[in-house]
Amino acid sequence: MTLLLPSFPSPSSMTMTLVSNSIDMKPTLGGPTQRASRIGSRWQCDVNLPPMSYANAMNWMATLNRAATEIMRLFVVQPDLTGLDAGSVAVNGAGQAGTSLAVSGGTAAYSYRGGQFITLYNASLNRGYLHQLTAGYTLSGAGAGILPIYPAMRSAPLAGSILYQNAPFIDGFLTNPSASWSVDAARTVGLSFSILEAE
Repeated sequence: MTLLLPSFPSPSSMTMTLVSNSIDMKPTLGGPTQRASRIGSRWQCDVNLPPMSYANAMNWMATLNRAATEIMRLFVVQPDLTGLDAGSVAVNGAGQAGTSLAVSGGTAAYSYRGGQFITLYNASLNRGYLHQLTAGYTLSGAGAGILPIYPAMRSAPLAGSILYQNAPFIDGFLTNPSASWSVDAARTVGLSFSILEAE
């Protein structure tokens, strides 16, 4: 079961970092370094919460303690992406891999923006995989297209798997297995944490 984080108070800041699984190969006897791209790159999000009263912080504290051993879900903020709804976008065809994702079922002529986050949901695992569009893309009049995404898909999605673009999320574990917090003289709680996307 995926653990949902509290909705109040919402984070004051989020820092997204792509944790690359690429490796650099340096020749022993000299020569140019080559970078090998490997499947497995994923996202990490560092989160800061606003100062809270102890009473408001208690739910966050309890939930993060549970998140030390359970997969938690954090919604990624995209504050300026408002307007036309993308519709019920889903994976169009099984066995896909790499950084191109065929989709269908979307709103006709919906325009994705370069840098926009989407979550590809795997129902069999009850887990989402966060991706970012590497370029803008407009769906066809039938609401279909091939989205340029990164990082590469880590597992082949099932045909019909849902895409979340209006409210993308990251599923993962705390990078530090033990959550911590502080209480200052004004009796407000300061809380921050990092989530790394699960394998």
